[in-house]
Amino acid sequence: MAMPISVDNAEHYNWGDDCDGWHLVKSAALSVIQERVPPGCCEQAHKHEFAQQFFFVLMGRLH
Repeated sequence: MAMPISVDNAEHYNWGDDCDGWHLVKSAALSVIQERVPPGCCEQAHKHEFAQQFFFVLMGRLH
């Protein structure tokens, strides 16, 4: 039986000044990443050539 994936056992990486990301699904067909972005932090503007993005905010708000 496959082990459920979560931030406890997923591949982790740091980005920006103080942000975290966890690869919940990482394949050629689909990427699902859970991120922690503290207040005052933000992502640099960028683009993806072949991607669609969906943001689901659990706490706080996006600007």
